[in-house]
Amino acid sequence: MPERVVIVSDEEQKTTKDNRPIYVVVDEEGREYSTLERVQAQVAHIARENGQHVLIDFTEKQGGQFNQFTNRYINSIRAVADDSPGNEPDKQPTTLFDDAAPPPETPVRISETERQLMIVAQSSLARAIETVPLLDTDEKISPTTITDIADYYGTWAVEWARGGA
Repeated sequence: MPERVVIVSDEEQKTTKDNRPIYVVVDEEGREYSTLERVQAQVAHIARENGQHVLIDFTEKQGGQFNQFTNRYINSIRAVADDSPGNEPDKQPTTLFDDAAPPPETPVRISETERQLMIVAQSSLARAIETVPLLDTDEKISPTTITDIADYYGTWAVEWARGGA
């Protein structure tokens, strides 16, 4: 799976044909990456607001009858430390293993907001998994259903923390 360190220039929410939200993250070169996970879009948004670079691990697939476009699906995304001297945006590594990448012993600093979002995401997934046995269905539960439930819990937790729930 390819990975790339980029600057997020935009992120937006769209709707799939079945009315599910899909999030599109655009890098500084106009490449689009999509995800169904709201938390990943939130990480991109926070990084863009803070001027941070992100490491995007993604799956790339050619689409269309004649492979005329490329779909990039985000597997994971995280902010990376870019505060070392001389690290201008045009000198950022294009992959994790590029010579310009920081050495492995360099600690990655994440913001308090990003840390809290990661905790919400992990807690929401745990609550979703605990909810599955309580569902009144004999059908097999798909991973998509579990992530939908986790997204619901995550949205509720963020709204509750803001005083809105």
